[in-house]
Amino acid sequence: MKTVSVRLLTAFVALSAVAVGARAQEPDQVIVKMPSEFVIAGKTLPAGTYKVYRASANSNRQLIVSGVENREGVIVIATDVERNGGEETHATLERVGDQFVLTKIATAEHVFSIPVSRTKDAQLAKAAGAPASGSSGSN
Repeated sequence: MKTVSVRLLTAFVALSAVAVGARAQEPDQVIVKMPSEFVIAGKTLPAGTYKVYRASANSNRQLIVSGVENREGVIVIATDVERNGGEETHATLERVGDQFVLTKIATAEHVFSIPVSRTKDAQLAKAAGAPASGSSGSN
């Protein structure tokens, strides 16, 4: 009887560990290492390791980008979300002037397009020597 109890307890503990591990996996979670400071949602964040994950299981557009070492972060709403068709997980940085802007994040499940803040976009365009406004023409 004692042997059966020990086996049942061991099996229960093993199943509990699997359940906790499964629950801990968040949808669309990825860890990215940023080699230099970068701009996201109008905020400049320092180089380092960042955890990216959905803010809620119910919203597939709202992401949290949180620094692992520096505890800095931002919440951003993706402008476009597509299924990841087998791409590896990664972050896409585009160089604008002398700064890097985070424009895409690919998790195992989705690819998120990140908007560039209009204010920061104008500042970056000015720094790059381009006109601040994207419109042209006359009335």
